[in-house]
Amino acid sequence: MPSKPSSPLLSVQNLTVATPAKTLVHGVSFSLNKGETLAVVGESGSGKTLTALSVMGLLPEGLSPKASSMNFSGQDLQTLTPRQRRALRGKRMAMIFQEPATALNPVLTCGYQVEEAFLIHTPKLTKAQRKAKVIKLFEQVKLPNPDAIFSAYPHQISGGQRQRVMIAMALAHGPELLVADEPTTALDVTVQAEIIKLVKGLQKELGMAMLWITHDFGVVKELADNVIVMQHGKIVEEGSAKDVLTKPKHAYTKQLLAATLTLNEKPHATGKAGKPLLEATNLSHTYPARSAWLFSKSKGHPALKNVSFKLNAGETLGVVGESGSGKSTLARVLTRLNESKHPEGVILFQGENVLQLKGEQLRQSRKNMQMVFQDPVTSLNPKLPIGKSILEGVEAHNTLPAAERAAYVAKLLKEVGLPEDAATRLPHQFSGGQRQRIAIARALALQPKLVIADEPVSALDVSVQSQILKLFQSIQKTHGTAFVFISHDLRVISHLAHNVLVMHNGEVVEQGPTHQIFSKPKHPYTKKLLSAVI
Repeated sequence: MPSKPSSPLLSVQNLTVATPAKTLVHGVSFSLNKGETLAVVGESGSGKTLTALSVMGLLPEGLSPKASSMNFSGQDLQTLTPRQRRALRGKRMAMIFQEPATALNPVLTCGYQVEEAFLIHTPKLTKAQRKAKVIKLFEQVKLPNPDAIFSAYPHQISGGQRQRVMIAMALAHGPELLVADEPTTALDVTVQAEIIKLVKGLQKELGMAMLWITHDFGVVKELADNVIVMQHGKIVEEGSAKDVLTKPKHAYTKQLLAATLTLNEKPHATGKAGKPLLEATNLSHTYPARSAWLFSKSKGHPALKNVSFKLNAGETLGVVGESGSGKSTLARVLTRLNESKHPEGVILFQGENVLQLKGEQLRQSRKNMQMVFQDPVTSLNPKLPIGKSILEGVEAHNTLPAAERAAYVAKLLKEVGLPEDAATRLPHQFSGGQRQRIAIARALALQPKLVIADEPVSALDVSVQSQILKLFQSIQKTHGTAFVFISHDLRVISHLAHNVLVMHNGEVVEQGPTHQIFSKPKHPYTKKLLSAVI
């Protein structure tokens, strides 16, 4: 642990954040020294992000922060003008946001958005110098093909890659204070380990302090010197990371730690063997080379290469692998959402070849095959109350009388851990984890035989994650629902999946019963993934 300086780099005393109707953060106090990491742990709605945004001066309109003092490097942040705050942000203070899909500008290239930090704070650099610095940052955060990503737009890269672009942007000027809001949640286990190693190295080199918001106690163990645990806008426990992790005092802290998953190597009971519900044979898909930035060959990029598997009713197939391995492409091909070029191979679902279905046949097939997308921000209509979003499938297929629909929505919301009155609110009024629960409720609304879930619990708190996994298991037991469960979190897969596919560069490098693959991996890539689990 770094030696303590005479005065902290950041000191916050009695911070309160309120709307005209409600207080959301109650009297929060903490301090952070140079070279130290303070982890802020708590569930969605605990006030973690509001506390961080208050420090950065980025609270949304309508929220009023007040504190006895909020000092950064001897300056009271509350007395600074907006211009003075902007001069600090991005240079001496930087923030990594939880949701890169909303934090990145969709009409600007990734390279330019990182380059902006140099344009604002170091305007004397030439264009070539700025690009060289951005490329170096992209290499530091382990982005594949940095030159291609420099010219890519956010929608053209994966969720994990977008998060790494955000991390590169925050680290551009080697800030004295890095505020990180769930920065490794969307990352593969190997990249997460590399990013943690990177920021720890930069912290040591620059003496950088970090305010790290997370629900992952594995990250807390790896990174934090001290921890504060928040619940309902208040600090319920604080202390050194070692003490909080090994000797928690508050019941809430104990509850969070109890819900934290570890790798499970026990086998899952399977149903009766029979005709597979879903069977893919030699499935291949190539993205066309639409522009020069992404692919070096005009033939395009083969995202899937001869993928084959079987899935029985009532069972779960886990799909693991790093960003770019083909996991999300597989999900989109199975659901016929990648129609730019027809995939090769066969997809049999309930005995029908999905790739040959058209019109009403395809529409009816989709009724029984639903998807939970990785990013609920972009998959939910921002102008539609969530009750309406959940009912879209029900209304399209007319599976329920109109008079029963409101009660059905309330039941689904309760199942995924949201209040009934949430139905009338808009997506932006919920936290990232809550929006993911809404997306899960929408996918379950038609009671499908198959749910394809792309990173459905990566944004959730540990206790809610545990609740959602139990919900999936309960639905599977009650209705015989099958799941294709895509995740970079091998701990989650070990607790849920009967069988697992390990994907690398579009190919299946290993597959079989989950407990066998995770306890005795054969392929070097599988061993690499398992060794990176924290």
